[in-house]
Amino acid sequence: MEQVSTPTICGLVNLTVRCNQDCLFCCDGRIKDSGVHLTTEEARARIAQVRSLGAESVTFIGGEPLVRKDLAGLVAFAREQGLRVGLTSNGTLLTASKLTDLLEAGLTSIEVSVHSFDPQTADRISRRPNTAARQKAALELLADPPGGLPRPGLSLNFVIFSANFDQLPSFVRHVLRHHRFVDELFFNFVDPIGYPELDPSLVPRYREVAGPLLEALEIAREAGIPYTVDSVPGCILGTHFLFLRATREKLRGVLYAKQTWDIENPSPDPDLSQYYRTNACMECPVRGLCPGVNFRYLRLHGQGEFRPFQAALLASGRIHLPPEAPPALLDGLGRPATAHRPPITRIPITDRCNQRCPWCPCLEEGRAALSPARLTHRLESAAARTGRGRALLAGSEPALHPGFFRMLQLLAARSVQAGFVTNGRIFALPDWTRKAGQAGARFVVWRIPAPLDHLARHTGDAAAPEQSLAGMDNLLALRTLAVEAEIGVPEGSEPAVEETLRSLAGRGVFRVCLLPQVAPSPTRSASWSALAAELELDLTFRK
Repeated sequence: MEQVSTPTICGLVNLTVRCNQDCLFCCDGRIKDSGVHLTTEEARARIAQVRSLGAESVTFIGGEPLVRKDLAGLVAFAREQGLRVGLTSNGTLLTASKLTDLLEAGLTSIEVSVHSFDPQTADRISRRPNTAARQKAALELLADPPGGLPRPGLSLNFVIFSANFDQLPSFVRHVLRHHRFVDELFFNFVDPIGYPELDPSLVPRYREVAGPLLEALEIAREAGIPYTVDSVPGCILGTHFLFLRATREKLRGVLYAKQTWDIENPSPDPDLSQYYRTNACMECPVRGLCPGVNFRYLRLHGQGEFRPFQAALLASGRIHLPPEAPPALLDGLGRPATAHRPPITRIPITDRCNQRCPWCPCLEEGRAALSPARLTHRLESAAARTGRGRALLAGSEPALHPGFFRMLQLLAARSVQAGFVTNGRIFALPDWTRKAGQAGARFVVWRIPAPLDHLARHTGDAAAPEQSLAGMDNLLALRTLAVEAEIGVPEGSEPAVEETLRSLAGRGVFRVCLLPQVAPSPTRSASWSALAAELELDLTFRK
């Protein structure tokens, strides 16, 4: 079995958010006027930092890097640092002279973002005229560079969203017919940030996309074109998931074939930052190969369409398993896996709180708050789980601990998925929310009663429910934070649970734990579970 102990690191340097297009799905669409545009000196410093991390290559991304006049100079500087250099571009600004300058400077590869070959669709997506014609000209240049210069490695990037997913098969056929020199195809499912936050209709359900996508992948596989699919779970891709390069490397036992670090967010495991396990993931025999589901997708569409990867997916005779697939995997596909959730370490850090509620477990957790010495030991133990599990800062109101943000930073720096419990009220202050995101928090557990009005009754503060909602709205607005909920159910308030579940689902919460003060009847528990399934909520119970 092949073992690779030293990862190959590819650094990403975002040179600018400026772009000559304004794509419908752009994740930077809301910050183009205020986002980063590095000076030449800043860009050189980032490139040097990439090299200092041990990277072997760097990829320049944007925005549109070709808007920069110093791009060839930055390529040359990166080559002087001993790095291979890639570029991600929409291609519409590429000319013969620019390509000559880039290749002479040492550019080794380019990824061209082409989201449709249909002229009308391409113009509608980019919101610019003649996009398809200009991209065609760029691809022809890349196929046969001027002056006999060597052809760079070439890949095409297709962002899958509501306006183009039905064109996936024709896209691949067009590549085979007109651009057979392309080395690899990248299919990236749209991330619900930027413009898609404003218009969720841009984000289709996976089940809508599955048919055209699987047909396109089958065409590519039969033609021998390598392909990669990002942000689509294995259960949606079927056996094509097993043919992805990353999956095949894991099947061969390659521990780290490649790591891509964004120099602005250098987490060695980007999966930890945005992917979540659904109920189906817990029973899936290939969960060790699949990162899970983007939590922002779950906010929009819930988890009802996901199923464990089953042997039935292997029934088609024209789809074969890759040679790396071991017999144990075949056996595992024929039976459900043992349910397993990623380990979570609850770390009680304080007994301080801005309210006292008789139903709330924070009273007990607060009494268990650790001494400074034991707290340091527990944090270091959680951080030692690098890349595995989750750590939850608990207690009464963890955000009131003076070292709260520093603890989040410690865990995040070790690639631990760090979260915290809160009633939300303190995060009605936008500055606290911003600091939590900057400290590296990846999830939050919103602890409230059913109904929320109980906060006013138990705290004596009529503004408490409104503050709690405002705090959660601020946290939900963070692009990198998933919101779960622990719902206290005081005796006598059981009828309010269903309304609370509906409200949470509508706000984008997708994982809920009920904390009933009195054990509910089997009928009531079944009713709550049925409603949660209808709302596509991950529901659990805890005493």
